[in-house]
Amino acid sequence: MPADTLLTAVRNYLKLGPTHTCIMEPITKGASGRTIIRLKPEGHRTYIGIHYTLDRKDNANYLPVSEFLSNAGFNVPEVIYDNPGRRVALATVVETWQVTNEGYVYRGRRICSA
Repeated sequence: MPADTLLTAVRNYLKLGPTHTCIMEPITKGASGRTIIRLKPEGHRTYIGIHYTLDRKDNANYLPVSEFLSNAGFNVPEVIYDNPGRRVALATVVETWQVTNEGYVYRGRRICSA
């Protein structure tokens, strides 16, 4: 089950025990055979968990494209954990800012932006 695999991934990444509390919130905009869940481990920052299938050929390119966009200067989540064998990854939450006449204004958090 994707949610269990993502929960195990965040606990492994943070070196947490199996009983450490972690709130999981499904993000309903997952597509193309991907399950995307917001993971909130108690006492830690929020992460985005991505579980993907190989049902679509482009899913294997999802993480390399994210890294390419990040290296090109786009505001995309940083992939901090990747386990291709289990087809799971953890990413940071992107803070969004808007440019105004007064400068940059904080607009909240998104899981991705272009």
